[in-house]
Amino acid sequence: MFEITQEIEEHFDSSLRIKAEATVEAIALSKSIQIGEPDQQIELAKASGWGTLTDIWVGANHQGNTWQYRCYERLCQLLTTAEIQAAKSATATAYQTSFEVIRAMWDLLAAIGFTGGSIIEPACNTLSFMGCQPQNMRIRSQWVGVELDPTFAQIARLLYPEAQIYAQGFEKVSLSDSSFDKSDRQCPLWQLQAV
Repeated sequence: MFEITQEIEEHFDSSLRIKAEATVEAIALSKSIQIGEPDQQIELAKASGWGTLTDIWVGANHQGNTWQYRCYERLCQLLTTAEIQAAKSATATAYQTSFEVIRAMWDLLAAIGFTGGSIIEPACNTLSFMGCQPQNMRIRSQWVGVELDPTFAQIARLLYPEAQIYAQGFEKVSLSDSSFDKSDRQCPLWQLQAV
């Protein structure tokens, strides 16, 4: 099971350029593999989402040999037209929840007695909530991630093959009414995110 490490958390404190370049490299890697090996998963987990790459779609940043232009050129080689459109659409609303917030949420769940269960994360990006879940809870949990963007849904699949990942809008995902128990023992993560 892949786990978010201190090294990965520290990466997200890097400059925008470093995060953007790492995201482009993670996308390239995700296009070239079917199964993520442990060393590859570390690189995949450094993908921070389209919000980090907002500047690359701005034409004014393409004057000269800028990092934004290099990222733009590489993504144009890697992505289909539909994937580029999805990426551009997502930049205004994409964000990466800080690991500090994610870990605080798991601490809260542990404090109220949650020990594992069925968990769904809509708009999961690369499913960092799963990567930060304490192991004692994770071995007793079943995960469903929903990510509209197909590029990041694929990265989530490579990081967490044991999770069910849907690459579509949350409103289009068909789950049975009994998939996520709202009892004390099983508490969907989305309920706590909305609080």
